[in-house]
Amino acid sequence: MAPDPANPGPQDLAVKERVEGGSVGLSGLAAVGLAGLSLRSAVARLLLSGLAAVGLA
Repeated sequence: MAPDPANPGPQDLAVKERVEGGSVGLSGLAAVGLAGLSLRSAVARLLLSGLAAVGLA
């Protein structure tokens, strides 16, 4: 039985949802990546200030 293009089956709907949800997933990953970068820079600043304090001590 051939699929009817006018009546998408559950598999077609799942693919459509996955494609539409992909953009949400990408923006979510970007937000997590930005949060990770800010956290990394904060840790780097702490390490540098700690090294500077040890060097000055």
